[in-house]
Amino acid sequence: MKVHFIGSLSGNKINYAKIINAIKKLGYEVITEHSITREIKDITNETPEQSKTYVKKMIRWIKESDIVVVEVTHPEIGSGYELALALQYEKPVIALYTEGKDPKVLVGQGQISEKMQVLEYGENNLRMVLKDGLNDAKEMQDVRFNFFVSPRIVRYLDWISRKKKIPRAVYLRNLIEKDLVKNKDFDN
Repeated sequence: MKVHFIGSLSGNKINYAKIINAIKKLGYEVITEHSITREIKDITNETPEQSKTYVKKMIRWIKESDIVVVEVTHPEIGSGYELALALQYEKPVIALYTEGKDPKVLVGQGQISEKMQVLEYGENNLRMVLKDGLNDAKEMQDVRFNFFVSPRIVRYLDWISRKKKIPRAVYLRNLIEKDLVKNKDFDN
């Protein structure tokens, strides 16, 4: 499973390295380590074209990942933007913060997304927090489900998509979720 790691460029890079190493030791592939190697001066020295290229790479990393881990102890707009994008793309997100430094904007807002966990960690429990969090995140992943439909149904779904301005998959998912609510005897 692929993990995209995000951390504030002004944050604790030693902690970031420990988090990345712990994720790897748990058997996951970390597809990004830019939070360790990238500096604020790298951003300020970028040309507008380099910034656009970097944002495209960042979006690709989020899309390619199965799970996104964000270290949120040091809030930064870039990390927040990536966290929001990950949730928009329906990725399970683990927001980690060091003991005693809770990210009030995340904790205080209650449940922001059912796909996000906000977890406190310390020097002695990082591996266990990540192990539990990653296991929970795996359970939150959407499962791809393909099936065949008639051309008439495809035309109808295309029409609905244009008319309601929502993707076909979202329309189908909404229909199923409405039906789930009706069927009280379903034991999930």
